[in-house]
Amino acid sequence: MYTPIKKPGRLRDAGVEDSIVRNIARDEISAKAVLSPPEAMSNYEIMHMLSANRAMHTVLNVLDMVVCELGTPTAYLTTDPSSGSLIKTIPPPPISKIVKNFTDISEAAAADYGACVVGADGSTNLLTIPELQKCTKTSFPSTALAVTAYVTPKSGSPISPTTYTNFIHQYKLDKLANPQERHLRVGVDEGVTGKKGRHRGEVGSMNKLVNTGMTKAVRAIVGAIESTNRCRVTSLTTHFLVDSSDNAWFLKTSVCEIAREPSDAKSKVKDKEEKQRKR
Repeated sequence: MYTPIKKPGRLRDAGVEDSIVRNIARDEISAKAVLSPPEAMSNYEIMHMLSANRAMHTVLNVLDMVVCELGTPTAYLTTDPSSGSLIKTIPPPPISKIVKNFTDISEAAAADYGACVVGADGSTNLLTIPELQKCTKTSFPSTALAVTAYVTPKSGSPISPTTYTNFIHQYKLDKLANPQERHLRVGVDEGVTGKKGRHRGEVGSMNKLVNTGMTKAVRAIVGAIESTNRCRVTSLTTHFLVDSSDNAWFLKTSVCEIAREPSDAKSKVKDKEEKQRKR
């Protein structure tokens, strides 16, 4: 039976059981020898996976989000403030109730916008409160994969309605299947970063509270993907909106690759161990 890894760890077996070293040679087994070639998993698949299964308990910081199918809400997500667990309402409330909830959140914070639309293509677009309220009659845009309540970013109001993410977490397995992480702050002025080109607005995040929050969320997402798909996540880029209180709110994913564990994976490991014993 497949057992998902709840906390991303090493795919390889260190060869230690009850403090007894069985075979140090096992430490040399690579991920490539055990996993199949990686395949892409879309943000659409991840969003619907996180929202579809009521029984799957995921600890994830979400500020009132509705997941959509061609603009039609299919699930309403929010986070339990006491446990941090994702609460799923399926079917979701009427769109009029959703719009009112989002409007109340925005007005309470005197925010410039009312919601953020995450498109099926991965784009983000902010809606003003009047634009959001029009959705009560017209529904959300047909290209919407998700719509989330708006919260003002840590650095203040975004420079444009299409730039909302301000922190990114990058997760990747190395050759020995050890998870490697990068915490990035994005949308930073080029004069501060001193960079040019595609990554000119990126700097490493030194905020420990934010980094811990992003890591916790990504581990929950990785665990959910692995347990649902019987696979290993080899690469995942996750976008967050961090507010002035350093809360990291999940927004979307942009890159995800998974690898299956072939049925002959264990035999490959045993063969390698046998060769090591004969040397």
